[in-house]
Amino acid sequence: MTSPTCSTLLKPLALLLLALFFTACSRPGRVGTYHTVGSEDKFRMTLEVREGGKAVFSTRSNLGNADMDKTVNATMAIADGRWTEDKGALIVTGKLGGGKEVVYRFLVAPTGELFWETNGARFVRAK
Repeated sequence: MTSPTCSTLLKPLALLLLALFFTACSRPGRVGTYHTVGSEDKFRMTLEVREGGKAVFSTRSNLGNADMDKTVNATMAIADGRWTEDKGALIVTGKLGGGKEVVYRFLVAPTGELFWETNGARFVRAK
């Protein structure tokens, strides 16, 4: 019986590494724009998950009172946030308009939808 040569051992290893590379690259990433679904005519939240770990969370409301619409956006929006993933959740951190530091946690469903842990709002990826 002859001992296996280095090249006969490396060929299957190279194929395995190549297969793992393509599998990892084919998974959809989190980067993209997500928005809530439901009563968009009255209220919509948008989460932009950007390259480099950057995130923007904004609201658009039409509650019939311009001051209330501005207040809602100021108390919820993150203009310059950061995102990370941890244990099946997308975590967005940043400062609100008044400077208060906040952490928003979104659970990631197998379908790719996000569910805001705070209020259960469902976010879908924008087309």
